[in-house]
Amino acid sequence: MQQGKMGYASEEKLLIVNADDYGMCCSANAVIERLLREEAISASGS
Repeated sequence: MQQGKMGYASEEKLLIVNADDYGMCCSANAVIERLLREEAISASGS
């Protein structure tokens, strides 16, 4: 298998989740903070 630019094999499928609602409201912040702690997401834009 050939390695792609992100360090995964070029045949592998990736799911990129954008948690860009941080700062929108308290409930969105709470969920995004929990997902960050659980390492279900790695970043969030505001």
